[in-house]
Amino acid sequence: MTHRRRGRRLPALFLAALAVAGVAAPASAAPASAAPAPAVPLTTIGRGPRVVVLSNESDEDLTSWLPLAHALAARGYRAVLWNYTSGPDTTLELATVLDELRPTHARHIVLMGASVGAKTSIVTAARPSATPIDGVVSLSAEALLRPAYDVVAEARTLHHPVLLATSAQDPYGSADTAARLMAAVPDPDKRLVTVPGDAHGTALLDRPDGCAVLPAVLDFLRRHLH
Repeated sequence: MTHRRRGRRLPALFLAALAVAGVAAPASAAPASAAPAPAVPLTTIGRGPRVVVLSNESDEDLTSWLPLAHALAARGYRAVLWNYTSGPDTTLELATVLDELRPTHARHIVLMGASVGAKTSIVTAARPSATPIDGVVSLSAEALLRPAYDVVAEARTLHHPVLLATSAQDPYGSADTAARLMAAVPDPDKRLVTVPGDAHGTALLDRPDGCAVLPAVLDFLRRHLH
């Protein structure tokens, strides 16, 4: 589903939440560097074998992840950000991103996405891949992904740890979908975090009513990227 929300620029609430969580501010993180001639536009922030691939919402670009990406780099992770191209299938694009990562010594990978990026991460992780995946973090996944994916049905073959986050009054149906995903995912290591309000996607990371989401994400990464 395509939707529009008011843009946000490195929100102070999010940065404050990172400070509370013990994460360094963006200025202390490693500088961003473009990946060499990728098939899909990539930006890498941080270094090392522990990788978090961040897939954005339909009405945002990779810059929406910059506060989190710099914070992850400060914790020793490598954050990989990318923009969708004009292709009709975002899962094929994410598969290309994973192909790009194979020769870069990415030994442990978590796919994390918001809205359409969350759906893309779930569907991609549910399929066989030559690139090992250690877990999935979903912010506000909805039930359907273009061109014709039933995300809940795809999740029935998702044999990886999963963290699902949603707001209780999500305007695009994510709360209902999250409950269905929890029932569908066969891996026993799964958690659902539901917060008050109607924040959607990356807004879950910077709204006061979503203050439980960022600590849950950091804990998930700590446990599965080691």
